[in-house]
This record gives sequence, structure tokens and C-alpha cells, in this order.
Amino acid sequence: MCLSFSKSKLLEVHKDEKRDVNYLPYRWLFKDNSIRLNELDNLGYQQYSKLAFENMVRDLSKKHIDYSGECEFRLYSFNEKEYEYPDVSNAINGIIVPRRNLSKFAEQQLIQFSKNMKIEMLYLEWRSDGISITTLEEDEKVYNIIMNNLETDKLQ
Repeated sequence: MCLSFSKSKLLEVHKDEKRDVNYLPYRWLFKDNSIRLNELDNLGYQQYSKLAFENMVRDLSKKHIDYSGECEFRLYSFNEKEYEYPDVSNAINGIIVPRRNLSKFAEQQLIQFSKNMKIEMLYLEWRSDGISITTLEEDEKVYNIIMNNLETDKLQ
């Protein structure tokens, strides 16, 4: 399952770190992040810690180049004392659900959530010739047509 968000609405709520994702090949994606004692000794603990934190935040924005078509954006929030849970519910504008292995219970919960939030729910189905994307509304129309045809057949 994937949630789709409005970037502009997220940025209204979230004031901390924000970055576009930097897509890289594997050879540049991973690097040695071990503590370098000589550098720590030369810079001192405070400066080295600040540099290590900046490098960590930069590394959070990296993703393999195979995923560059995702149009991804990442938000970060750092708080030393407790977890922060910003309310992003107003920024959700859709749910994308794979058909494969979707339990009836999970589907019903997601349908109810999408209707309560008044957001679009899309079904994604992977096939050998590509993907199929349908909306919940389209699915309900097809279901109603089939059920009406079955009822008509029973009456005849």
C-alpha cells in the first residue's frame, strides 16, 4: 500500500528538514560511514558530531537510480527528547493498493478510510504486459453491473 500526499500541503505542516531525493547508482550509493578516529581527534567531538549528522541527513536523501521515476520527496524531523508525530492527514490525497495478496479485511478497512477521508483509492495490478490501474469507483460500477446482470438472469 502506498499513500499519496500533496507536497504543498505537507510543506505547510512540516517546517523541518526537506529534500528532494538524490538518485544514484550503487557504486555511489553506499560508502564507509565508520568513525574515523584521526578526524575525530583533529576536529573535536562537537565539530565531528555536527559533520556526522549533516552526512547522515544527506545520506537519508539517497536512493538507487532504478527508482528515479517515483517523483519522491522526503521530510525529516529531528527531536532529541521525544518522537514527533506531525498531523499530515490533510495532505493525504490518495491510496494506491496492490490487488495481489490483499485480504478482504484490509480492503474493507482501506475502502472505509478512503471514503471517510474523501480521497481517491486506486487499485494497482501487475500483469505480464504491464500494469492495470483502476479506481474504487470504477470497481464498484463494474461490480454493480455484474450483480444486476446476474439478478436479471435469475429472473428469466
